[in-house]
Amino acid sequence: MATESHGDARRAPSSRRSVLAGTATGLLSGAGVMAAAGVLTRPQAAAAATVTASPDWVDITASPYNADPTGSSDSTSGIQAALDQVAANGGGTIYVPAGNYKITSGLTYNSSTGLLITGDGPQASNFRLASTSTSIQYLTITQTGQFVNGNLGKQGTVVIENVAFYNDEQAASYSDTHAVIVMNQVNFGQVRNVCIYEGTGPQWINQGIILNKCNQVDVDNANIFTAVNGVVVSGYSQVNNISNTSIWMKTTGQPTAAAVLYLGQVLTANMVSVICHDGDRGVYFTQDSEGNVPHLLFAYNVQPNNHTVAAMEIDYGAQVYLTECFFSASTSIVDMPIPGILFGPNYQGSATVVSSQFNSVAGHTISLQGGKGFFITGCEIGGQSKTYKYAANSYDEINIGASVAEVTIDSCHFNVDGLAELGGANPPRSAVYAASGATQVTVSNSKGAGAAYASGGIIDNGNAVMRSGNIGLGLADQTTGGGSTVTGTSVADLSASITVPAYDMTAGTVYRFTAFGHGTHARGRSADLSLEINVGGTSLGTFTPARKPAPGAAFNWTYTCYLAVTATGSTGTIISNETFTWAGLTASHGNNSFTVDTTQANAVVMTASWASAEGSPTITCDRTMLERVQNYPAS
Repeated sequence: MATESHGDARRAPSSRRSVLAGTATGLLSGAGVMAAAGVLTRPQAAAAATVTASPDWVDITASPYNADPTGSSDSTSGIQAALDQVAANGGGTIYVPAGNYKITSGLTYNSSTGLLITGDGPQASNFRLASTSTSIQYLTITQTGQFVNGNLGKQGTVVIENVAFYNDEQAASYSDTHAVIVMNQVNFGQVRNVCIYEGTGPQWINQGIILNKCNQVDVDNANIFTAVNGVVVSGYSQVNNISNTSIWMKTTGQPTAAAVLYLGQVLTANMVSVICHDGDRGVYFTQDSEGNVPHLLFAYNVQPNNHTVAAMEIDYGAQVYLTECFFSASTSIVDMPIPGILFGPNYQGSATVVSSQFNSVAGHTISLQGGKGFFITGCEIGGQSKTYKYAANSYDEINIGASVAEVTIDSCHFNVDGLAELGGANPPRSAVYAASGATQVTVSNSKGAGAAYASGGIIDNGNAVMRSGNIGLGLADQTTGGGSTVTGTSVADLSASITVPAYDMTAGTVYRFTAFGHGTHARGRSADLSLEINVGGTSLGTFTPARKPAPGAAFNWTYTCYLAVTATGSTGTIISNETFTWAGLTASHGNNSFTVDTTQANAVVMTASWASAEGSPTITCDRTMLERVQNYPAS
């Protein structure tokens, strides 16, 4: 087919714009992305190909390019000549008809002009990657426009669409740079309707798409099978969007391996409807070798699952917003203590996690080890009927580290829903765990699994957690019960017994125990009434009101006891103060410190006995209530 101008709607616009001068002197280091010593030069065969004048539409199978759609012959030089021709024309379109095109070395496009590479669909137009090199970038596009008066220079929009790449090459080390598409300094562009497949090679290619120092370059509707990185966004990148994309990975052990890697000064990263399968990480947000850090991550309907380091690891950054995301794993697939979301100790920003589902994360489901200002709202967190956590009594649904401040957890369900249960074995240590040193944590309007946690619903090691409106996450705001009637001289329960769950007591917490009822004093004589509060089977001491109602008189009574926790642990301590009023007569009693094991559940109950049964004295408890008055978190 002769090269000629086509009136095709896919023709590249004649006016494009590029960003940032120069070429990338090093893409990535470590994690399977090695430093590149500049942009790859094209092979000698391609350099020798004749470049002739032609319009801005180039069919790679036409003369003089003559790319072989059968895949029998090497098409590298012909495709490179087509790229050179488009650059010489001032931009244009490379058309890839249906077929299989063998590529054995790197292709390059260095220009300030626009480029569209388009095919007949990723199931039809295929590049077969067949280099035997241990380090290669198959398609490198570098925009060379200059800054003019502080503004961006010539336009250079780059679009790659409707093609597929198959890895047919020999095996390479995971530390090698084996990349399919590399864009440097491209201002505006898309990679869309593109697939990167495993091919006939003995392993998947290491990197899929690398966007280095680019602005507004989007990846949309892609299906990617790579070993180390599916998409890499690196260098100073203003805005990047990844959408409607599925990335399949291998576990490689490389330091920055991830389905999506944001490395360096990425200002705004947007992810919508992205699925990350298997491999080391789903998403990794981290600094580059020069200490540049990413800024903002917005993720909607992102679904990382079955990773071996973390589903999502945020080491550095300013703000993260996750909405309606789904995190899943299973110890039957990845039997490791892997976190769902990990905010590392160097993270200094804030984050919002809204309306997201976490299913069967074997490590800490959400691990906050750095940062300030977290909002976790409307999330479902739990396991399935299988073994849940990697080890029993070791991992939490939300784990808050010692340096973290200002965490708000609201309207979440922990381990109570059909797809977010306690699991058949190894339940979580707790729903929320706050290390000593964490400050200003609020847990409100949330529901947990009650006493079914290995330790407790909320474990507060540093008096940091404020609680309100929760069910099944420690003692409810107000827990009520009935009571009994005491008529004799034997000590018997008067109030209902109400249990304070294990780990609910923290230093500074104050509980108020209230009971009230009625009775009749002994006829013909005055009888002493002895009252006693027991916490975890330990008595605070006997309290005998000195003033008594008249013999035979009916009375109403109220009793209030404040319990203040002064120390926690197996030898924790509590002090108390009691007030008892009957027939309008009030008496008070204070108790010295006594020991209680706060790591265990402790029943609180009031007992009573009469000094004498003569005259048939009775006292009846109508209602009992135990409430957490307040604790005073570290500020």
